Amino acid sequence: MVGDISSGTGFAGLFATGTLLVSKSVGMSSELLFFLEVPTIFIYYFAFKWLVEQKEKYRFVPEEKIAPVEMKSRAHDLSDTTDII
Repeated sequence: MVGDISSGTGFAGLFATGTLLVSKSVGMSSELLFFLEVPTIFIYYFAFKWLVEQKEKYRFVPEEKIAPVEMKSRAHDLSDTTDII
């Protein structure tokens, strides 16, 4: 199960640890903290499910498989840029 401490890296881990320490110092029980964190399980589940659906909907196509005409138009679009000084 994912808890608030293991759900991130960097600042998220520090913030979660700080939140846990503060909530324990004001007297919140572990059971109450657990029930407050349960909704995050559903958030993570539906976010993951949405990402999987997006991956299936928009398949990755490597540049080697793109039609040569489309590649030429992409190269032309990139060469049209002008530098502003």
